[in-house]
Amino acid sequence: YRTFEEKSTAISAFRIQRPGGSKDIHCLIAPISFSDEISGYILLQRLWEFDSDEKNLVSLCADFAGMMFRRITIQRELDSQYDRYKAEIAKVRKIQAAALPDFTRVGGYDIAYTFLPAEDISGDFFDGFFLDESTYQIVLCDVSGHGMASSYVGNEIRSLFRSVSRPELFPADTLAEVNKLLFMDIAEINYFGTAIVCRFDLLSGDIVFASAGHPPVVVYQEHDESHALYESTGPLIGFFESASFKQVVLHPSQGDCILLYTDGITETISPITGELFGERRLVKYFSDSATLQPREIIQEIIGNVYEFAEFTNQSDDITMICIKKLGSPYA
Repeated sequence: YRTFEEKSTAISAFRIQRPGGSKDIHCLIAPISFSDEISGYILLQRLWEFDSDEKNLVSLCADFAGMMFRRITIQRELDSQYDRYKAEIAKVRKIQAAALPDFTRVGGYDIAYTFLPAEDISGDFFDGFFLDESTYQIVLCDVSGHGMASSYVGNEIRSLFRSVSRPELFPADTLAEVNKLLFMDIAEINYFGTAIVCRFDLLSGDIVFASAGHPPVVVYQEHDESHALYESTGPLIGFFESASFKQVVLHPSQGDCILLYTDGITETISPITGELFGERRLVKYFSDSATLQPREIIQEIIGNVYEFAEFTNQSDDITMICIKKLGSPYA
């Protein structure tokens, strides 16, 4: 009889005659097709003829096998693409981690931070750099959304702050310039962000900051164990073409503590009550631990946030910077 290679792609039935008067063998061959090629066969044989219902059932089995081959191949390709994606994401995470500033270079301050993306990469970013020998600037930004697109926009905003910032430009003016450039670049894709620019004068000890739609800055004063909240001093960046910003001047004393953060903390939701973690809880836990070192303060706050959320996966990026005044670096 004809070989398998000669068979068509349709199901075929044939009979094999055996010598000596033995009963004939009835065969049924159903080819399994995949990507317009025959990948295998279902071969059945018995001593009586296959009826039409049985042929249809075997044909369905062959079609199902072909579908499974396609599914397995597609899944393998998806797995391969996912592995490549994860490898690229890992590279981006390394780049983000490498871009984190070294705050130990800022004399007279103890500065700690936490950086916890909700996904593999973050729409939050923060940066720190010297404008001159005695002026240091911290930028904290939260781009709308999270994930790859937000990370890309965040990287552009980081570059804008780096290129615009200079010693003679105070935080409010820096935000205004970045906002103008950012609006020109991303107005069509509906991305915006909150940001805070915090500038340290290491000679005078003053801190000047301006905030673009960012959560309130919390300041703890050690001498009277009090705290103050400083609300945003202007609109979001990238939202309005023209925007102006005010700024706040702080004169911290030794032991005073400043907390900068993104809304991933205050907007953490309790899965039990549905409540937000909120500003009130954040201020309480910050004030209660403000006499500790900044690293320990952050650990206390994050521990309480995780406990409040019942240790479920976070839904938004979380970034926090804690700054404690030690003394004049030039004393």
